[in-house]
Amino acid sequence: AQVQRTGRESMVDSDPRTGGAQASVAVGVNCAMGRHRSVAFVEELSRRKWPREWTVVASHRDVDRPRGHGKKGRGSKHTGREVSD
Repeated sequence: AQVQRTGRESMVDSDPRTGGAQASVAVGVNCAMGRHRSVAFVEELSRRKWPREWTVVASHRDVDRPRGHGKKGRGSKHTGREVSD
């Protein structure tokens, strides 16, 4: 809550470089495959109450990107070496 409040206060009118023009802020959120934590976080962030004059757009860069075939799951211990018993 503190970061959100501080961010809003500092961006509203205090940036002399914009000269009163619209400013744009991009926030990137990443997770391993771009389909779970980052998507949920961005969706939640976009649903928050923002100042009326702000336009908030949520977009997901990797959500439609095909996954690699044959990759091990997150919990596997693949070292790149073949191990035999």
